[in-house]
Amino acid sequence: MRTSNGKLRSGDNLDVLKDQDSGSINLIYLDPPYNSGRDYNVVVEDSLAHEAAYTDTWTWDERSITTYSHLKLERIGSAGAIATWLQAMERTLLDVDQSLFAYLVMMSVRLLECHRVLSPFGSIYLHCDPNASHYLKMMLDLIFGKKYFRSEVIWKRTSAHNNARRHGPCHDVILFYTKSDKYVWNITYHARDGKEKYDGEDEDGRRWIRGDLTGAGATDGESGQPWRGVDVAAKDRHWAIPNRLRDEYQQLTGKLLIGSTQEQLESLLSSGLVVFPKKEGGVPRYKNYISERKGIPLQDIWTDLQPVTATSEESVEFDGQKPMALLERVILSSSNPGDVVLDPFLGSGTTALAAQSTGRSWVGIEMTPKSLLIAKRRLSEMFGPECFDEENDWPCDLEAAKHLAAVDKNKFEVWAVRQLRGVHSGKRGGGDGGKDGKFVMKGFSDNKTRLGLISVKSGALPISEVRAAQTILQNEKAEVLLFVSFKDELTAGKRREALGQGVFSSGHEDNPHVYPRVQFIAVEDMFAVADPATLARLPGFVTMPDLSKTKAGHDRELREIVNNLEDLLPQED
Repeated sequence: MRTSNGKLRSGDNLDVLKDQDSGSINLIYLDPPYNSGRDYNVVVEDSLAHEAAYTDTWTWDERSITTYSHLKLERIGSAGAIATWLQAMERTLLDVDQSLFAYLVMMSVRLLECHRVLSPFGSIYLHCDPNASHYLKMMLDLIFGKKYFRSEVIWKRTSAHNNARRHGPCHDVILFYTKSDKYVWNITYHARDGKEKYDGEDEDGRRWIRGDLTGAGATDGESGQPWRGVDVAAKDRHWAIPNRLRDEYQQLTGKLLIGSTQEQLESLLSSGLVVFPKKEGGVPRYKNYISERKGIPLQDIWTDLQPVTATSEESVEFDGQKPMALLERVILSSSNPGDVVLDPFLGSGTTALAAQSTGRSWVGIEMTPKSLLIAKRRLSEMFGPECFDEENDWPCDLEAAKHLAAVDKNKFEVWAVRQLRGVHSGKRGGGDGGKDGKFVMKGFSDNKTRLGLISVKSGALPISEVRAAQTILQNEKAEVLLFVSFKDELTAGKRREALGQGVFSSGHEDNPHVYPRVQFIAVEDMFAVADPATLARLPGFVTMPDLSKTKAGHDRELREIVNNLEDLLPQED
């Protein structure tokens, strides 16, 4: 078993990247969410059911607004260029596609960090789809420099798709950039497709195809002079003997190929390595022994790597899972044994597996608990649990959450707030008045946003704080307060106090949605869903069931909703 120094990090990759030393990474591969708006599923352990592993949706919320505000202050370097570019994009996108603009903002700060941590000799491969590749390429041009763009790789990721109104989409894009002109590059090869036609076979059984003995462009030198009655200059060519043919001649004769070009051609002919076409006056070719070829040098269209399907041997039934062969190709091309490979969106762990199998060190970052557990299981099954060290920036299960709450209250608060798509207050050790985080809601009748608050409890949840919620909401001019606590703190008495805080409405006259102003979210439940924010009942925040179908002004029906709210809140075991 190959051993390497693997590090598995849980948490927001932006936070983890900021902790990484500058220039410490040799190769970065990232396959970020594409802003497709769909849920990506994973098979549930020991069952045939599927659950969402992550939701591929980016929202223009308080966190992305805050990130953008900080970016706009940048004036120098690539960060300043990105800030200027985003402000131009803001005028184009913010009013028509807030989700896309949020995606660009959040990706930009991560790519800036990727550039910082990358070695001067390093490379980055950004895997995306055609929906966003043109935006990301502009972003990479600004951060890495247009001169360091190397390739736009097209990977055929699926078989033909029938689509009546457009060409069937079947490919992904992989953008390849380097940090400088001095970067690691190992020539790799496509496997031969088996469709090549052999031109001949020697008596010893070696098969060959005809190879070109000329190069483009005529010349006045000796390589442009006629040989055996063939004037290649008349065809705007010159004689060119490839290195593989020189090696073949040396192996066959034990001699170096020397002399003038015409003398070298004669030596090759006498050794049986050159053949003339049957047509008189045709240009001679050399014998290219295909059985000894490594393959075809890697091009920028990859059609030879099969995608992972439900029936694939390596499948873990994780939507978006990439094949090991694809990651191995990237790693072998742009790194050497012992180098450090980083994947800030680790997903099911394929990059870590490919790095481990090729003798590289690696760092994998993943924020989704379900994905992290799958990556750990795959690594442990293939290489043993000793192949990686785990640094739990964020908990991936309930026991880890309890441990974090006990040893680092502030980090526990940050984790819980981030899980609910909020922005942490930044205050440590209290002093925040029970307001550990904030978030933004949309979907109201006046098209304005509303503020929501988050209060995280790593220990006891005093009932006095639930009673004080109304005052906190009034002081902060917020609509809702979410209490995050462990389930044993959510007693019936606290639920009754929460009900007494009332409800708020979306304000739509024809069908107002009504939501409780104080809600409880159990830490235990945050590991049961792909997107913990769906545990809250909020307008314009996440997709969730309606709590009301009443019309405005119907007090009787509104009271009925309040009376029934207890059925909608988390219940005690």
